[in-house]
Amino acid sequence: MADKANPGTLTDNSERLFSFGVITDIQYADLEDGYNFQGSRRRYYRHSLVHLQGAIEDWNKESSMPCCVLQLGDIIDGFNAQYKTSEESLEVVMNTFKMLKVPVHHTWGNHEFYNFSRDYLTRSKLNTRFLEDRIVDHPETIPSENYYAYHFVPFPKFRFILLDAYDLSVLGVDQSSPKYQQCMKILREHNPNTELNSPQGLSEPQFVQFNGGFSQEQLNWLNEVLAFSDTNQEKVVIVKIRVLIAYYFTYVDFLWSQSIWMRPSSHLPRGLRQCVPGLELQRCSGSHLVSQVCSVFLCWSHS
Repeated sequence: MADKANPGTLTDNSERLFSFGVITDIQYADLEDGYNFQGSRRRYYRHSLVHLQGAIEDWNKESSMPCCVLQLGDIIDGFNAQYKTSEESLEVVMNTFKMLKVPVHHTWGNHEFYNFSRDYLTRSKLNTRFLEDRIVDHPETIPSENYYAYHFVPFPKFRFILLDAYDLSVLGVDQSSPKYQQCMKILREHNPNTELNSPQGLSEPQFVQFNGGFSQEQLNWLNEVLAFSDTNQEKVVIVKIRVLIAYYFTYVDFLWSQSIWMRPSSHLPRGLRQCVPGLELQRCSGSHLVSQVCSVFLCWSHS
């Protein structure tokens, strides 16, 4: 008997079903080049807009257009808040996205919350929840207004779920609110450092101020959506800005809640895989790098 093809391998019998674009960490600002918080990565604030324009041109020229683009957060840099240019910079980037011929689904990262409150983001153009697909006869799959998450179907039997990685966070919420106090308590229990953005000496380095996590309410909703997808034999793509599982990572860019993905009770579909883009858009200086960052992801069927 011939060996079965690896499900992640393309064969002569593979059929292209649909494609979608992914872009992340644009971090635009009308500023000279600089560095990240740790001083270890160069940032090309103005030039990131050139890369975005190039990515959009490439997507628009595809012979088979992507069904949508996923913008995974940090669309403008946090320095905009310091210079009071947050709204202006966001408008520049959103006007650039208008050139794209397909819908864009936006997620929120820490730089969104450096610039705006959660209430502002909920009312802004970065809230694309209107693109969700509601399963009206399964109200348990409809997300709460308490967090920014939704799901949609770009192609039959494929469900994309956008998660709110800052559902639990001290960023973007009123410091007098119970939620802020709850999140600060979680952070302080795991991070005794004076500088809460520093992972120095931490056994769990994800517990820094620029990270966040999921509330139990959001996890319960996610479990319902995954259960629905399992029952209906749907393939699921989970979309968010932070790393879910930290097996292969030594840096701090993963969730406060990453341990929940290891619990036996979590309703994770068989064959769960994680794909992490290897580059951030604002870190690139040459236009030839656009295609590396802004890959068009393809979904294939094996006959």
